[in-house]
Amino acid sequence: MKKFFSIIFICVLAVGSLSSCNDWLDVQPQSQQREKDMFKSYEGFKSALVGCYSSMASATLYGERLTISDIEYLACLWNEPGKNTGVLWQHLYKHDYKNQPVEDDVKRIYGGLYNVIAQANMVIKHAETEGSVIADAKSRNVIMGEAYAIRAFCHFDVLRLFGQLPQNPKKKVMLPYSQGTGINYTAPYLDYEQFVAQLEKDLEQAEKLLAGSDPIQEYNYDALNKMGDNPVTLDDEYMQFRQFRINYFAVHAIKARLYLYIGKLDKAYKEARYIIDAKVAGEPFMKLSGVKDISNRLYTLPNECIFALSNNRLDKYVPDLLQGYNGRVDGETNLVITNEMLNKVLYDGANTTSDNRYISIWNRMSADVTGHKYPSLLKYSYNINEYQRPAMLSKLMTKLQLMPLIRLSEMYLIAMETTKDLSETNALYKTYMASHNVNVSKNFTSLDEVKAEVMKDYHREFYAEGVMFYTYKRTFTKRLLFTSKPMTEDNYILPLPITEANTNTKPVK
Repeated sequence: MKKFFSIIFICVLAVGSLSSCNDWLDVQPQSQQREKDMFKSYEGFKSALVGCYSSMASATLYGERLTISDIEYLACLWNEPGKNTGVLWQHLYKHDYKNQPVEDDVKRIYGGLYNVIAQANMVIKHAETEGSVIADAKSRNVIMGEAYAIRAFCHFDVLRLFGQLPQNPKKKVMLPYSQGTGINYTAPYLDYEQFVAQLEKDLEQAEKLLAGSDPIQEYNYDALNKMGDNPVTLDDEYMQFRQFRINYFAVHAIKARLYLYIGKLDKAYKEARYIIDAKVAGEPFMKLSGVKDISNRLYTLPNECIFALSNNRLDKYVPDLLQGYNGRVDGETNLVITNEMLNKVLYDGANTTSDNRYISIWNRMSADVTGHKYPSLLKYSYNINEYQRPAMLSKLMTKLQLMPLIRLSEMYLIAMETTKDLSETNALYKTYMASHNVNVSKNFTSLDEVKAEVMKDYHREFYAEGVMFYTYKRTFTKRLLFTSKPMTEDNYILPLPITEANTNTKPVK
């Protein structure tokens, strides 16, 4: 493990030697500088955090592999890869992890997550020792709060990818939780309970630092994004665009997600409900935006993104992944589904005459050269030429060029799944479905019925957002939606890179 973190640390610092770090870091943000110079000013701290978010948005992590492609193949959500599909996706679809393409892929993802963590750790370390260069106490709190939140966010995904089952595991996994920096630093391997406890501690610290300092508690996202009727311009530009930072409300949303995953349902409910009921300047912090956004061809639902990553490269690679060339798809090389998957499974029993996800977010007319239809996902599609005028650039950057990582819809589904009040669930569900243009007249009659329906909406809501594999794992789902082969415990635990000193799983005694 020391060797691995030495490589990560060198990659973070060595701007001039990227060729030696390609195994571990695909994108080196231009804003990164050598550590000895970076933290002499507030600007350096801001640049370091921008580097974290830039790395997170790379294709290796949340720009593609942990949202659109690899993670969704682990959930078997795309059409089964054929002979012309890359061998990596074939292996991921089959949960066959003992081969070179998967080992290389896992190494890039694992290294990418820990690279972001190493950057966040540098911010924390220097903020503790040299934070006085940030004159404003609130700004200093936001910088440190975001760094703790980033560290927790990435470690949580390490747990969800490489860790043991959260409920009744037969195999136990120890994972490194990195809180230091430097070539000589060795991250300790923690068991599941210790790892989760440290996650909670980091999130609590992030919440404490951001509370009362984050502008999102005073102004809504549109105002801080310089959009809408009442745009706000703050003296500190970094405090704008809080939707693209792990802000105060995003920390609560991550806590809701974490508590659901580890089975602390009362806490998950409390955090989800906090987000749903939150007020900013006397108005709801956020409302479900499905009807408005989808009608405006904003298919990632940016107006309900609690936390998203800015990604101005989406139009460069996502259309070829999802929609093929000029709308002509290939059932083997593009990330598509079949008509049967869409109509007879995904939306079986749904109101397809009005559900705006079915009607608008899936292009049901996509076809291959023979005319065979393969519905393709339009979630990340937009015509960049429509937004080249100066007046449209803000909309392009804040409503289209983004990767949604946590949305309000998820908070509604978490609250529905964890509440013990059936009447509350029915009210939440009606509000949630109204955002998808579906009028619900029937009430649930049992909480078990609720959970079954919530699972259906997880599938429909978060396609290409990297949610379903983790949902399957936390519930130890034996049969995935589109496959008949039963899932095993090993299928849900990605192997650590072979460079790690600590091998992956140990039987429960």
